[in-house]
Amino acid sequence: GLLHYELIHYNATRINKILQDDPDLPFILDSFAGDLFQGFALIVDLFDMELKALVDNAMADIGAFYIAFMIVTFGGVYLVLFNKAVKESMLEGDRARAFVARIPAHTMNELEIHTLAFIFQAQAGDHHA
Repeated sequence: GLLHYELIHYNATRINKILQDDPDLPFILDSFAGDLFQGFALIVDLFDMELKALVDNAMADIGAFYIAFMIVTFGGVYLVLFNKAVKESMLEGDRARAFVARIPAHTMNELEIHTLAFIFQAQAGDHHA
């Protein structure tokens, strides 16, 4: 595993001597002193980007589920209403045929009888004859 140090002992006089002898070392230490905080900031930015991507994907999925739900709901209602409308129109056709059947044909001339028969005669494919 990783080693964990609570306290590191060092020779301060030796480090001060190295810092005084090497002209580049103090510049490097001063230049990169903020790297730790910049690194933490980059990690936080990375987490924020990942969180935003995750939330955006979740919202897109929720939107897709909502659209599918609305299509199924409206489609189901439309099919029920359409089916009911077709049944009602078939019943209305049956009622019209029953009405025509009750008309006294002996009071009409031949042209009127043929006209009514043509209007209310079952068409090809109509099973409600």
